[in-house]
Amino acid sequence: MKNIFTRRLPLMIATMFLFMGTAQAQLFPTVSGTVTLDSIPVPGFTLFLSPTDTTLNIPGLPQETAEDGTYSYNLIPGVSYTITAYDTFSYMPFEKSFTAEGTNNYIIDIALEARAQDAQFAGSVAFQGNAVATDIYLLKLDDSVDLSNFEEVESYYAPPVVPVRWASYHFMSDDNGNFNGGLLFGKYVIYVPGNDQYLPYWSAFEASGDISAFAINLVEKVTVSGTVSNFEGYSYVKVGAFSINAGRPFSTDVNMQDGTFNLDVAPGEYVFQVTAFFFVDEEAYTYIGYYDGKSKPSEADHVMIEGDTQGIDFTLPNPDVSPFTVTGMVTSNQSGAAISGAHVTIVSVNAAQNTMRSYDAVTDEKGMYTINAQTLLAEDSLIAFVNADGFFAEFYDNQTTFLTADKVVFHPNDVITLDFGLDTLDTSNGYKISGTVTDTLGNPIPFGQVTAYTTATNIGVTYVMVDSLGNYSFDAIFPSGSTVYLQCWAGYDYKPQVYDHAETWEDATPIRIDNADIGNANFELEPMPASRLPLGYISGTVVLGNNGVSATEDNPYEGISVYLRDNNTQEIKQVDFVDENGSYTLPIETYGSYEVVVSAPGHEDLAQDVDVTQESGLDVTGVEVSLGPTGMENPVDGLTPKTTQLYNAYPNPFNPSTTILVDMARTEVASLTIYNVAGQKVATLYNGVLPAGKRQFTWHGVDNNGHQVASGLYFYQLRTKGMTQTKSIIFLK
Repeated sequence: MKNIFTRRLPLMIATMFLFMGTAQAQLFPTVSGTVTLDSIPVPGFTLFLSPTDTTLNIPGLPQETAEDGTYSYNLIPGVSYTITAYDTFSYMPFEKSFTAEGTNNYIIDIALEARAQDAQFAGSVAFQGNAVATDIYLLKLDDSVDLSNFEEVESYYAPPVVPVRWASYHFMSDDNGNFNGGLLFGKYVIYVPGNDQYLPYWSAFEASGDISAFAINLVEKVTVSGTVSNFEGYSYVKVGAFSINAGRPFSTDVNMQDGTFNLDVAPGEYVFQVTAFFFVDEEAYTYIGYYDGKSKPSEADHVMIEGDTQGIDFTLPNPDVSPFTVTGMVTSNQSGAAISGAHVTIVSVNAAQNTMRSYDAVTDEKGMYTINAQTLLAEDSLIAFVNADGFFAEFYDNQTTFLTADKVVFHPNDVITLDFGLDTLDTSNGYKISGTVTDTLGNPIPFGQVTAYTTATNIGVTYVMVDSLGNYSFDAIFPSGSTVYLQCWAGYDYKPQVYDHAETWEDATPIRIDNADIGNANFELEPMPASRLPLGYISGTVVLGNNGVSATEDNPYEGISVYLRDNNTQEIKQVDFVDENGSYTLPIETYGSYEVVVSAPGHEDLAQDVDVTQESGLDVTGVEVSLGPTGMENPVDGLTPKTTQLYNAYPNPFNPSTTILVDMARTEVASLTIYNVAGQKVATLYNGVLPAGKRQFTWHGVDNNGHQVASGLYFYQLRTKGMTQTKSIIFLK
């Protein structure tokens, strides 16, 4: 107890001392002096007095010098102190150390030494064309800060309580609005306080030389006000304004006494958002809604703000959650037997409202599972996936990726039945593929999935999850002679990547399995560029054409990715996976010129330009993009087959589809055609220049007109300039 009291005593004394009067303070020692530069007193210079022994828990004290450059601190006897400067940018750093003893008074004068600056920084401040005399504050940033990442930069845009202590440099513009001063090279945030006419000004820049005409144009301030109803029971509520031109959003806290808010914004067109937080049984929930009574930003009313505006009101739902239940059974597709010990996970897909809330369970000895969960929405949706040792993992319903998983809509108190049938892993005659998933700095990414698209007809498409250390590993399922393409997806903060370090399938590197496990098939994911709230969408479908090439026998759209590229920056802004109907949806932040790029395994990329204008609106639908032709050159040496060969279709007999593999020894004109027993042409799967390498085709049992064929025997024929090969297949209904 003595030790604890001894440690607390200095803090207790320091706290008491801060509230003592002058007469009582005279019982304690003091330190005082004058701060000068070239023998001239420096007013308003911030000093910092702190105990040398940081374990004493005595808080440090900042203090600005008086008009005559003087300062004075009261001290605690027996404590050693250090005096330093806040400003180590305009002046050379210094330390003045001493120990306070008895009631002695210490005189420590400080002669500042100006620090040589690297560049001159000059400019002007104006509001509506008129010069403004004001304070200008600069904060020097670490060199690692990416000024192109507005999320990172804007994290510094918080109005400081004491700007002169926050800032690295403090300038003042004169009556003509002009300012000038020296700077060290580096990156800076610049802040100009607002007033009743204009908003605070924030910006960021890098000084690598003299800057002679930095223009600060202050923006008019208008106030939006309203009331949030039914806020009782929420712990915190805020309102935000998002410009449809993708500018920096504005936000303010709601008064938790009466639900009112006042939000300062610039004139313009906005979407307004309310965000409310509450707790149930110590678990946090978030509700997000949009004006006027909308649940999605793309559905929200656009409000033009030209002056002070009232009546932007919101009504919150009751801060309650309702139960729902997901139950079902997991069995083997091959044996029909129940699978015990399978891990079933459900994830809310209403990220804005439910913050990607997830729940999981493990199946019992009968293969049964039950998940009891909660939702705050009147209508919610989820995706589900299951994995079990010795079986292929699966997203519901028989899907292979998070983004293509079927979304199950449900309501409070619903009991949802989701059954899974898993395929057995055959590891008796195959090989493994493994690797790591990191960011561009080499840091492990502890989540995500790696999907394999393979020519092995007993596998087709499969995936594994990335573990908490950033590792992934496929079991020994890939037979020798098969070719595998890999794609990694690690959530919305990273760009999906195709092996090996390719952005799209066009530049993919296939992996050839040759009687050995494959290790170090690593992914190094780039971050997605920072984006603001998506206020609109580009949506449409992917047109397959008539070549019949696909990655799986059940879903011709399997593995097709759609990218949104900004035509101005050439940056990929969004990625979506095409669903089983060929549909895609790409969120956009604002108007602009975009490119929708379709990329699929074994195909060239194809793009479609889309201009989003005020005339088109922010929701652009019906954008059709064709799947690119086959014809990607095989990027791996040694993968070109020695002979041209047509393989047996699998499965055979089949329903609804079958896969046909072709080896091409050289690039040449070729056709792959389906005939009936009368020798009549039924369907053309390919007709054109077919590149050298292993090629895969799928026939879905339809003719060239898209009609389902009758059950029976059919022939498929590969024809090139120098040879013809024919094999038979049986279609069963």
